Amino acid sequence: MAWSCYPRLPTHNCSRDYFGHSGEAKTWEDLEDRAICNNAKFCPQGYDEEWINFSLLNEWLRKCDTDHEVCAQPLFAGRYRRPSWLIDVNRLCLVDGSLSVSSRYAALSYVWGPQPVEGYKTGVKDLGSLQQPGALKESNQNVRLAKTIRDAIVAVKKLGLRYLWADMLCIPQDDPNTKHGEIEKMGAIYSNAYVTLIVVAGANANPGLPGIRHHTKPRSPDLRSGNQLSRRDWHDRGWTFQEFLLSSRVIMFQPQSCIWSCDSHFWDELWGSHCFENVFPPLMVHYRQWKRKGPGPDIVQYLELVSDYNSRKLTYAKDVLDAFDGAISVLKLTFGNFLFGLPEIFFDAALLWQPELYLTRRIVRDSAIQLPSWSWMAWEGDLDKASWCSGRVCRNAQGDTRQVLFHAFDTVVSWSNGTRLNKWRINSSFTTYSSLASTDDESQLPGGWKYDKREKAFVNKRYQPGLARFAYPLPDVSQTLLRNGEEITPYLYGRTRRAWVTLEAPLEVTCYIIGGGQSCGLVQLHSDEDAQSLAGKRCEVISLSKCRIQPLPNLKILEILGSKCSHKDELDRALHAERKVNHHNYNYYNVMLIKRDGDVAFRQGLGWIVASIFEQLPTDVIDITLG
Repeated sequence: MAWSCYPRLPTHNCSRDYFGHSGEAKTWEDLEDRAICNNAKFCPQGYDEEWINFSLLNEWLRKCDTDHEVCAQPLFAGRYRRPSWLIDVNRLCLVDGSLSVSSRYAALSYVWGPQPVEGYKTGVKDLGSLQQPGALKESNQNVRLAKTIRDAIVAVKKLGLRYLWADMLCIPQDDPNTKHGEIEKMGAIYSNAYVTLIVVAGANANPGLPGIRHHTKPRSPDLRSGNQLSRRDWHDRGWTFQEFLLSSRVIMFQPQSCIWSCDSHFWDELWGSHCFENVFPPLMVHYRQWKRKGPGPDIVQYLELVSDYNSRKLTYAKDVLDAFDGAISVLKLTFGNFLFGLPEIFFDAALLWQPELYLTRRIVRDSAIQLPSWSWMAWEGDLDKASWCSGRVCRNAQGDTRQVLFHAFDTVVSWSNGTRLNKWRINSSFTTYSSLASTDDESQLPGGWKYDKREKAFVNKRYQPGLARFAYPLPDVSQTLLRNGEEITPYLYGRTRRAWVTLEAPLEVTCYIIGGGQSCGLVQLHSDEDAQSLAGKRCEVISLSKCRIQPLPNLKILEILGSKCSHKDELDRALHAERKVNHHNYNYYNVMLIKRDGDVAFRQGLGWIVASIFEQLPTDVIDITLG
């Protein structure tokens, strides 16, 4: 029996909130509303509500260059990680991005808008003419740039830079092979940019950048209107997620001010460079630490990141892979390989993702690309951020976060990927290493790991010495990154136990499981339509893993396993009967509700069944193919 799938000891709850001192604002909305209500207090001397203060923006860049060593360290070095094409803002033409490896460039993050997109898009046949000096001049009627790109060219010049990367111009849009090759480099393109300019307002590429003196219209002085705009469009788009995440430093152009965020600090043109320094941590600081191989592989924080991304909109469902690929390329440094968004070293636990409420199936029109039902990538919507804790963290009725004292995780299926004739085993190795959680004998630990008796935790110099603490040691993922020619497919192959149960009394998307004539568990479906249609019907479930937990005193087990479901005495009695025969522990099986299409099964929901009842049900061992 292995320990929890949550190796890193939690220090705080990580989300899109900011964590300031007691009584301080914590969310974007709090910060924005405070700026509105206390405008006179926060506005620095010299703030101009109509015109962007480029002198201040350049001061931020210089300060970051001088004081923030970590921000200047690129993740991907080398010529092959440079953009293929860049915009020369002085000569107003495209140039070969690989010619000068040392040249700084800015990257642009913005919203394209609905199809057909307004604004000139580069084609392969245009590359020759676009390299002629002056090809991008506003007077060239054959190349009518989107206004956001036109204004960004001016902004880059005012920042003292020569080159700009904007995907609409720097990626040929009419050649699928070339386009895909550039998309694969987007993680490196944004992470290696000197600075990323983010245009947060507007539903397409033509709102431009108000506030550039002598070039564009002034900014809107309506602060509240501006803040409402800043929460739409750019923040909701899937592609912009990794563009922000992977950039070492960004300048966000909002309707009323510019915001700076780097891997070290957070500043605002409206509030000044120093008003909030050291009070609020940088944007997404916990996520960005992964770029620096800092805190180690934390599966729970990874799910928070995934949930943020998965709730965003994509014009084409198949883009869910490419729009997250840059983030995956960085996360591999600490997690190792991923399979459709699930980290392989935690694979058995990662299969247990759950929806926060409703999910919508992503339908891919291109038959060459398939999204497997067992991956969160196949479903659009918010994910339950606690679902990968597997019992280690729970929420009580007041919403407080508490630790469960003991949690064990036992795999019951050995999963493989590939094809039916050429399968390869997925190495979900955390269960092997987590068995070392109870030892303080360093001779048994993998290289580099030590047990800190004072902290009662495992530490490794690879992961922020003195800061990152783990419940158990982890494998060196650098040894797992190289694949030996394995073919990646959307299918999982395994052997497991199957049972037939009945679903009862749906509450939104949660149903009680009836097995052996009694309530024995819960299952969460992806939509209320599924819950209503399956209620009262005989359904097929397969076992995924077995867990054992010992909760804190006075904490009801259903608050851990069924927080979204109303109380049911019969199920409560079944759980307490389980506890009596298992030395005060609760044992249960994680199960997947499936439907079949021929010889392939597909996920319909996920839940749990009390272990002693599941083991008494009529079950049979089957070979399963999940698609």
